[in-house]
Amino acid sequence: MIISIDVSNRKIKKQFNINVTIAGKISSEFDLQSLDKLEVDGVIIGKALYKNKLNPNTILKNIKVN
Repeated sequence: MIISIDVSNRKIKKQFNINVTIAGKISSEFDLQSLDKLEVDGVIIGKALYKNKLNPNTILKNIKVN
């Protein structure tokens, strides 16, 4: 899924001191866990919630939410 973003995300955050938010194509708990490991600052999962691909209660139990 998001293999190449790891290095880019960390470089961008370090070089520019910015927050990174990912949007689009996030449709599973696995996607969220992968992004959590990449230390992104936020994700937008509107369509996945709308189409019932993600359960908000499960997300809150299993994913670190700041």
